[in-house]
Amino acid sequence: MSELDRKLPPAFFLETAAQLEPFGQGRLDRLCGLYAIVNALRLAVPTSARESRTLFEAGIAFLEDKGWLSAVLVEGMPTRQFVSLARYMFAEHQRRIGRSMVPERIAVGRGNRSAVEFAALEAVTCGMPLLLLIDGPLNHYSVLCGFTPSRLRLFDSYGYQWLSRRHCGFGRYGVYRHRLHVWVAK
Repeated sequence: MSELDRKLPPAFFLETAAQLEPFGQGRLDRLCGLYAIVNALRLAVPTSARESRTLFEAGIAFLEDKGWLSAVLVEGMPTRQFVSLARYMFAEHQRRIGRSMVPERIAVGRGNRSAVEFAALEAVTCGMPLLLLIDGPLNHYSVLCGFTPSRLRLFDSYGYQWLSRRHCGFGRYGVYRHRLHVWVAK
């Protein structure tokens, strides 16, 4: 156990994630990025299903207005489009709910793997859900809502629930089955 790990609780789970079910994507679409954003905002500021649907529809309209929707449905969403969509939806959420939040990437170029992982898990213990891009075999956007000493807990649109921490690398460090790119909902 590293010095940084000693500063975190051994396990943590966002209470709102225990009270809500994630909205699920269709089995044939590639809208996991859109669903991850809606689900993260629901965990950060619980809203009604109707409000979440309105936010989802605003995300669809944004993708359509940008000319990205058909490609995203078939091929998935590149990271730049995901970040652009997240910024738009966070601003839209602020306009509707009144709480200011922005998606902020957890820096991967500073420190070492433990420091990046610590920053991510510390954000979760502070009540902030994390948007994840899970590179590797899954190639999927999701929401990190908790952790144990050995696993990361997901609030996921496709039904994924856990990732083994030993198979996950944060940012650019090392060779891992799943490379995680992380944005905190601040």
